[in-house]
Amino acid sequence: MDKYFIKGSEYIFGEKINEINNIGNIILDKAKNAGYKQVSTPYFEDYEVYRNYDKLDKLNMTKIIDKDGKILVLRPDATIPIAKIVSSKFEDEKEIVKLCYLTTIFREYKSPKSYGRDFLQGGVELFGKDSSEIDYEVINLSIDMLREIGFNNIQLDIGNIAFQEGFFQSLNIENNIKENIKNLIETKNINDIREYVEPLNINREDKDFIYALPKLFGEYNEIISKAKKYCKNSNMTKALERIENIYEIIKNEKLKIKVKLDLSFTNNLNYYTDLIFKVYAGSLHVPVVSGGRCNNLAEDFGKYRPCCGFGINVNLVDEYLDDDKYDDVIHIALAKGRVHKQAMKRFEECGLVFPEYSEKSRKLLFLDKSKKIEVILVKSQDVPIYVENGAADIGIVGNDILLEEQYKVYELMNLNIGLCRMATAKIKNTKIDYNKKVLVATKYPTITKNFFSKKGVSINLIKLNGSVELGPIVKLSDVIVDIVETGGTLKENNLVEDEKILDISSRLICNKVALKTKNKQVTNIMEILEELELKN
Repeated sequence: MDKYFIKGSEYIFGEKINEINNIGNIILDKAKNAGYKQVSTPYFEDYEVYRNYDKLDKLNMTKIIDKDGKILVLRPDATIPIAKIVSSKFEDEKEIVKLCYLTTIFREYKSPKSYGRDFLQGGVELFGKDSSEIDYEVINLSIDMLREIGFNNIQLDIGNIAFQEGFFQSLNIENNIKENIKNLIETKNINDIREYVEPLNINREDKDFIYALPKLFGEYNEIISKAKKYCKNSNMTKALERIENIYEIIKNEKLKIKVKLDLSFTNNLNYYTDLIFKVYAGSLHVPVVSGGRCNNLAEDFGKYRPCCGFGINVNLVDEYLDDDKYDDVIHIALAKGRVHKQAMKRFEECGLVFPEYSEKSRKLLFLDKSKKIEVILVKSQDVPIYVENGAADIGIVGNDILLEEQYKVYELMNLNIGLCRMATAKIKNTKIDYNKKVLVATKYPTITKNFFSKKGVSINLIKLNGSVELGPIVKLSDVIVDIVETGGTLKENNLVEDEKILDISSRLICNKVALKTKNKQVTNIMEILEELELKN
């Protein structure tokens, strides 16, 4: 029977329908009471409408070809079609248009509890006025909705994409290089940012700002003070002034929520122009509200109308409504074996004591003496899965695992432990003819394919889960790709290392939301580890 069910598509009935309808009704009622009129847009849209918005994942859009040969997509976004409606149906460009919606969005989403190909989204879009007061009105409405739904533990992150854009406009480098840097900033991978940026013809002051940008989030007063020192043009200054105005209104209105400043936000839908905000509620490890200002979007369809709005993922709200608590323990996933032993020694050198830990223990969870840090021992391949899904806040794992599969985590530090390399190996005294198709056995198909593809070598890849060294011995493969530390295992099996592919070391990774909601705890651990690095 399972063969008839599609992964990511859920059948909902009974009480669950009532719960979801109740959440949706609260969103619509709150919006209508604030003067918003409900709008409905078609399920299908012309694919051409979305082609200009690069950050929408076109590969994962659900497409069909209609009888006239036109490519259609199931609606992957609510804001774009609403902007199209406003531009075509409301003639007076000075008119303030306030619209609300509750509709299905056909886009993938993941949470620690579920995966979906579509979700119910409620939200608002306000067209026609650009001011800090409007920004606050929209933010406040989203928080009011969450409170009415039942959340008490709420955190608001605000930022301004114009601050970052103002900086990049001042850089005299090619657009594709700017986009590459922005993508690296989005991953918060400090090591890769440095490797990419350092050789570029950019002055030292600008390079230092690029390195600082991924860390420009946290407590409002601290971050705004740092950000002002980096302002190099009026666009950056105006962006910060706008944020200060919004924050001042929030403070004066005594909105009783945690407010953080995030200037590392990237334009993840590439139609935002300045304000971006995200709201986290309960223990949810993804933002339940995402919104901001997209002043130029309506102009894409003929009329300029500044716009501010947000969307709420109703499915996520329903999942986490009963989990409205804050966990102040920092959970660390470690790869069992050599890496976890070295990591635990590092923690010990940092003064962190885990009373029940010993290398011989069979336990998999250990609390430190303060009961504020928990270590979880898991298989190396599972570390990023635990971190991505919020079961762990941070993790320590080799970059081979991170390169093999794309995980939605931040890579914060190279810890320089678990040092080894990935290389090709062959039977001693044999010669491989790389002009012919080569049989390659490995546990790392992605890295292997990329390596041989760059060399222009054609391969047949054989995926193994263990004892890769046997491949050439039993004539399963010509060469292998595997991790090499001392080379002892290769030598024992009459193999020799042929060509190094990459150096491997353990990286500190972090759940994307934990970096915001547990910023102090994560930062403290980073600072301790960085200090230890300097001493060594």
